[in-house]
Amino acid sequence: MKKIYLIALVTLIPAIGFAQGGSWYVGGIAGYNASSSNDVKSSSWSFGPEVGTFLNAKWSAGLALGFGGEQSKNDLNNYSGVRFQPDLYVRHWCPVADRLNLFVGLDLTFGTGKSKIMGTESKSTLYGANLNAGLTYALADRWTLLMKFAGLGYTSTKIGGTTTSNFNLLADGNVLDGQFMFIGLYWTFITAN
Repeated sequence: MKKIYLIALVTLIPAIGFAQGGSWYVGGIAGYNASSSNDVKSSSWSFGPEVGTFLNAKWSAGLALGFGGEQSKNDLNNYSGVRFQPDLYVRHWCPVADRLNLFVGLDLTFGTGKSKIMGTESKSTLYGANLNAGLTYALADRWTLLMKFAGLGYTSTKIGGTTTSNFNLLADGNVLDGQFMFIGLYWTFITAN
């Protein structure tokens, strides 16, 4: 796991170096869901702060820190889990109108987590890559709405001693929940000269 964090750091340092004089932004997602079906009560939460920079007019790079958890209970089964999934990304931008931009992005995801089923704990690791697309709309000078859609992706998840690999079209559109679409709000705190 230490190798993954070292790779992330080595990847992000050049992006920061190239971003001298570029725009920097912060944003992300937050969510909570609760449901009940027959005798099963479930809840999940997610929080994904993000920081990124424009390397030039056509390219941006960033890091999203994904945190999440879920819980499910009924008379026969209790499950709970938490996870941490950092996500490095690069995006290529294409302006469409004054306030509207399209992008194609590549996300690299890695993470770790813990789960407990009926008192038995398991550790998990996840690695993945996702090609996606999206658009942004500038709401004001420093505020931007972003919509990202799922694309083509690969994930490998190891829980305990079991490894599961998936290669999918319309795969992981969100760093946390595998949703098809994700919407975020971003604030530019440093603008390019």
